[in-house]
Amino acid sequence: MTIQPYGDFIEDTDMVMDTQPDAQSVENTELLGQQMGETFDELYRDMWAGLSNTVWPNGTSTATVTQLADRDTYDRAIRLLRVNKAKTFVPAIFAGQKVVAPRSCLLTGV
Repeated sequence: MTIQPYGDFIEDTDMVMDTQPDAQSVENTELLGQQMGETFDELYRDMWAGLSNTVWPNGTSTATVTQLADRDTYDRAIRLLRVNKAKTFVPAIFAGQKVVAPRSCLLTGV
């Protein structure tokens, strides 16, 4: 991907920073946070819509597929993931008697 600048900024003057209560800066922060989330949604939507690394059992789209996926289809999909160095799925480790949460999770409450 190419790095590009997105979003906006709000420039407050010294007068606003010195005379306005904290509500002004909190409102600005919330506004920019909402805009950031909407921008990420649009970027991810556009990125996923333009992907073409789809493995079909036969045919070239969902409209032309006429059979179920077989072992060869799954092998092609796995090979495609490995070639592109996709991250593997790591199952969650749930807390138990012999499992301790990391210290950072205990401090942040996550």
